[in-house]
Amino acid sequence: MSEAKVLSYSEDAPHIALNQDGSSITLENWNEPANRNWSYRNTVELLPYTQKIARGDKPVHEFGSKPIDLTPVTVKYRNRDMPFEEYLVESHCDGFLVLQGNDIVYENYRRMDPQDRHLCQSVSKTTVCAIIGDLVCSGQLDPEKMVEEYIPEVASGYTGVRVQDVLDMNVALKFSEDFTDPRAEIYEYEMISGWAPGDARRQDIQAYVTAIEHDPDFHLEGVTHYLCPNTDLLGCIIERVTGQRFTELFKDRIYQQIGAEADAYFCTDAQGAAVCSGGMIIRLRDLARYAQLYANKGVAADGTRVIPERWITECLDTSKGTCYYLGENYQYHNQMTSDGVALGHLGVGGQMLYANSESGVVVVQFSTLSSPSNGDLDVGNALYDIGRAVSEFLA
Repeated sequence: MSEAKVLSYSEDAPHIALNQDGSSITLENWNEPANRNWSYRNTVELLPYTQKIARGDKPVHEFGSKPIDLTPVTVKYRNRDMPFEEYLVESHCDGFLVLQGNDIVYENYRRMDPQDRHLCQSVSKTTVCAIIGDLVCSGQLDPEKMVEEYIPEVASGYTGVRVQDVLDMNVALKFSEDFTDPRAEIYEYEMISGWAPGDARRQDIQAYVTAIEHDPDFHLEGVTHYLCPNTDLLGCIIERVTGQRFTELFKDRIYQQIGAEADAYFCTDAQGAAVCSGGMIIRLRDLARYAQLYANKGVAADGTRVIPERWITECLDTSKGTCYYLGENYQYHNQMTSDGVALGHLGVGGQMLYANSESGVVVVQFSTLSSPSNGDLDVGNALYDIGRAVSEFLA
């Protein structure tokens, strides 16, 4: 069962009192609806294993400021065209920022401070896209090869599976991410990842993902079968190919090239392996700086080529990948979604990165939903639609 099962329900996300008493929030209850806002802004202090991603020595890339009134923008949400300001409230937005070129045209810290680092959840998957693109384009990794050529010990879940299929979420695994099912494997996976209490000796992502078995009853039909272990297995492949930790690669090759204003962090397991599927923790402005790489087709603001242009072009090709179940005409390809113009990714709970490769518009959002499963089809579609709507409004 994939994330699509959870998102297929339109859950109520009531406006509840938020618990800001950090002393009452623990690893056992950090993801309860009332606790999420504090937890997502204090993940580094809350979770047992995180790795600092140092910003490096480059000068901070400064944004210009050209405020624009986005009040006329509407978004398709809850079966109607919802005004922009109402959307921010109803999507439980913590922070929202829009870039046009290098200028901040809108910035709103509704339920966070500018200095807060916020958990990105699955927006983090884009970091795998960024790193693996360089390995593919340099010939260090061949996505047409089978997974076992890089990790021989994989069980039946990944045996005979191309790396490209893992990149495109096109693998049938005996693994459920149905958060409405207390027996779903995702709950054990959270313990393995250090996101829930458990035996540290078992908190080993590589050992877990390589042991997942094939699901013969699941039929792949070209639709995205979105599962977090795919991303984390790609992190393991990257480490095998390079001989380096993923966190070090991301720090050196990506994060220290964007002119970030502050250090970021990455969640890891007890062994130090990055939770590539959802572990990036970053400031809102630094997420926008990172997103600029995709809007600028792989080039940092100072002109440094960071991601190969050939890889960005590949990610924009909607004739490839799997049919994504959110947004209009989006494909899931190389741990990224695209409609042929924009590149983007969502994260459970209302996180979003949107980068328009033609207009240069970047939209990033942090949120903490109050719905029980922390996921909602309406919210997911609205996040894609607000990126499109803002980009079109600024055109």
